[in-house]
Amino acid sequence: MPSRQVLAFLAASCCVSVIPVAQAQTRYSFDMAPQSLEGALRSVAARTTTNVVFDGPTIRGHNAPALHGEFSAREAYYTLLQGSGLTLTVTTGGSYIVAPPAGQNRSSDKGSISGHLTRDQGGRSLAGALVRIVETGQSTTADDNGDFHFDDLAPGAYTVEIAFLGFETRTQTVSVGGGVSTLNLALNE
Repeated sequence: MPSRQVLAFLAASCCVSVIPVAQAQTRYSFDMAPQSLEGALRSVAARTTTNVVFDGPTIRGHNAPALHGEFSAREAYYTLLQGSGLTLTVTTGGSYIVAPPAGQNRSSDKGSISGHLTRDQGGRSLAGALVRIVETGQSTTADDNGDFHFDDLAPGAYTVEIAFLGFETRTQTVSVGGGVSTLNLALNE
C-alpha cells in the first residue's frame, strides 16, 4: 500500500499538469470599444494577466476593432490584430509577442541585452547566476566574469530575472531597441 506522502505527491503532480491546460482554455468576457492597438493590447493583457511584448513604433498608427464577447487570451489578441498585418507569436513561457511579418523584420530592428553581475558586498563578479527573460523564457548563466548576453530580441520591454543560491532573486525591466541594452546589477546575499 502506498504511503500518504506518495499519494499526496501523485495527486499534486496530476493537478500541476492540468493547470497550464486550464489556463489556455480560460475564457474572458470583453466589452471594449474600438481604440488604439496599444491601448487594446494593454487592456487584454491586464484582463487576462498575460504578458504581451511589442514595439511602440511598430504598432503606432494601428487601431484595434471593438472586442465584445467571450474569448481566450490568444483569441482576443488575434482578433485585435486582424487586418493590421502584424503577427502574434506565443512563447513557451506563455507570453505573446506582436511583431511585423517576418519578411518586414529587418535584422537591424533586433536588439540584445548584455549585462554584468556582481556581489553587493565587495563588488566581485557573480559567476554561475541564472539569468532569465520572463516574457520569452530564454535563460543563460553568467560566465566566469559575471557577464551574460541575449541576442536577437524583438524591440520591446522585457523583464530580466536573476537568481543565485544564497542571494536575493532580482528582477529588472529592460527596454530593447535596435542595439545593445546594458544591465549592470549587484545582488544582495
